[in-house]
Amino acid sequence: MNQKKGFIALMSVIIITFVLLLLGISLGFTGFFGRLNIFDSELKVRSNALAEACIEVAILKIAEDPAYSQGSISVIPVDAESCYIFSVDNSGGKAEVFTGGVAGIGGKAYSCYRSVVDVSIFEIIEFEELLTGDTCAFP
Repeated sequence: MNQKKGFIALMSVIIITFVLLLLGISLGFTGFFGRLNIFDSELKVRSNALAEACIEVAILKIAEDPAYSQGSISVIPVDAESCYIFSVDNSGGKAEVFTGGVAGIGGKAYSCYRSVVDVSIFEIIEFEELLTGDTCAFP
């Protein structure tokens, strides 16, 4: 009879140890993946900033040359990252500008913006984030 009690106690210890081990492993992975999610959100913020910086560069080019338009992609390197001016359609007192930003080594985060600029006062009057695709075809 004592042998059965010892067997039950041994099996209980093994099961409880296994459950605690699984709990510890899952909590460890939660922290690890949480850090990766924070890093991904940091890269997204940086790609947004790069795309917005290229809008400002496009506005500067329009200010320097009021007839400035661009149909091809212009790459502006910023340290190890890049921002892109995809196109500038400057007609009728307003310029439609498509820009993008790529952050992270190997391009981990992308942002694409469409903005409309009033060229008489060099102010952004429309601003929206787009999905990457035909309009923002990153090289």
